[in-house]
Amino acid sequence: VGSAVGGGATKDKNKDKELSGASFTLNEAMKTSSFWILLFNNVLYSSIGPTTTLLLLDIVLDTVGGSKTALKAIDVATCLYLPHFMVAAVVGPVTGWMIDYGIEIKYILFYSNMCLAFSTGLATEIKSPVTAGLFGAMRGNVGGTRQAVKQTVWANYYGRGHLGEITGISRTCEMVGMAMGPLLLGLSREHYGQYRTGCWVMAVAASVLSLSMLLLSKPVHP
Repeated sequence: VGSAVGGGATKDKNKDKELSGASFTLNEAMKTSSFWILLFNNVLYSSIGPTTTLLLLDIVLDTVGGSKTALKAIDVATCLYLPHFMVAAVVGPVTGWMIDYGIEIKYILFYSNMCLAFSTGLATEIKSPVTAGLFGAMRGNVGGTRQAVKQTVWANYYGRGHLGEITGISRTCEMVGMAMGPLLLGLSREHYGQYRTGCWVMAVAASVLSLSMLLLSKPVHP
């Protein structure tokens, strides 16, 4: 009976291992190109997304020539943030469904980063409620897709056995990215008198990032 129980336990463990797939150690993951592409993706997004959102009112104020009356007429809170949250609320579950049904993550990240690039450039052109709403909708697409992908991508590519180590490195690097973003826009403001140059550098970087997502491939465990 004991051997039968032991054999059953072994079979269950083997079955669980088969279902979960092979797990990469951190060192093994770092030897794959996809690890660095995903890490670069997270760091660059952390530099661009939160920074342009945090400084958005200052960016818009630059665009409208420093006029607080014009800024108030745009009604940023309603015309920008409402579309953002509404779109994200729809796109997030749809993206999760797409991942569940086998759509490759690289195509979702390609789309997400194109929206990031477009919206970052558009941030310097917000002069009306329409452009503010369009910016909000684009950022809603970014937020919805990224939130869904973030929950699955590392485990999907590298397994769950060493997931804590891998995500820990990623989050540490993301913090560095979040610190670099405001520095870039601050330098743009100091040297060029406005945020436009910094925003367009970020938009170009996001476009390159988007194209790099097409190079992603699910690694094979050695």
